[in-house]
Amino acid sequence: IGYVSYNVAPGWHIYKPLRDAFRLMIPEHYGPAVRVEMARELLVLMQQQSPDQGPYGDMLRGSPSRFAKLPSDYIFHEYMEDSNDPVTIRDFIDDAEKAGLVYLADSDLSYLLPENFGPEFARQIRERTSGDLVTIEQMIDVMTGRTFRSTLLVPKPQLGNINRGLSPKRIEGLHFQAGYGMTIERDGAKVTLSDSAGRTMSS
Repeated sequence: IGYVSYNVAPGWHIYKPLRDAFRLMIPEHYGPAVRVEMARELLVLMQQQSPDQGPYGDMLRGSPSRFAKLPSDYIFHEYMEDSNDPVTIRDFIDDAEKAGLVYLADSDLSYLLPENFGPEFARQIRERTSGDLVTIEQMIDVMTGRTFRSTLLVPKPQLGNINRGLSPKRIEGLHFQAGYGMTIERDGAKVTLSDSAGRTMSS
């Protein structure tokens, strides 16, 4: 199984103006640590002084608090290195197939099922995608503004062996890393997982 992580279009493009601003306004001859500190200072300036009252200004005003939570090496890698080319899941899978690989799943299971975003969301998605997996995931990306993916790929000869069905029996022998807010409740042999959004899975 191959594991590939990458920035996702169209969601990541909302941050492209910041990448452009950093690369335009911050001299490249400084070292990474200095450039990141200058980027943080530039964000505060743009937050305080931008006269724009539309989506662009909203993005600038919300950025300093978001960047305060990000490590400096991540900021430099995402916003200042030469190459950062977000791609849609559809184009990524097309390119993978040209290399003899096929899509298995995303490593973040919460994005695989539109039902995780509510019944009406799921109904609308499924009505508009005819059950096609890639189209479903592409539409989820568009609707949620997802910015990052970690995709699992397998060699094309394995296509006929793929079974994406989820059931307690199929996952009981696996190990999972829980996100913040995940709880586990046991009632005899029954185990129920719940997350901060109120979603549950029982075995």
